[in-house]
Amino acid sequence: IMGDLAHYMKLGVRIGTKKITIDQEPVKLTLVLISDNEEHKNLRPSYITGASASVFVFDTANRSSFLNLPNWINEFADRISDPNVQFSLLNLPSGSVEVSFDEASSFAAEHGMDYFEYSDDSEIFDSLFSSLARRVLESKEDG
Repeated sequence: IMGDLAHYMKLGVRIGTKKITIDQEPVKLTLVLISDNEEHKNLRPSYITGASASVFVFDTANRSSFLNLPNWINEFADRISDPNVQFSLLNLPSGSVEVSFDEASSFAAEHGMDYFEYSDDSEIFDSLFSSLARRVLESKEDG
């Protein structure tokens, strides 16, 4: 689903699916990438409402993307109907480091999120999606 991010940024939203296995049970995830561009702000509510989980993405080379995370979390929280919604934080680094690992992982912990850092290894997405799906399923069992 990550694909060509430049093209996605122009569209504002990109939707895909991913099939994974949790405890030997098949799980199908619907993935929605939502642009943070102001011109796409009116698209976001329809994709946020009803979500069970969200991955917030930032770039350690762009401190403002990190500093904007609380706004995204608040926007998401204002529109969700599920009190057990699960969040994860993903760092997609693009160069120099303006946000340290410790700062990002502390932020994630303070907000009850798992923290992942992207590398050229696509297995990070498998770990991220499996962790998030497991947490969503567990929260639904508990809730």
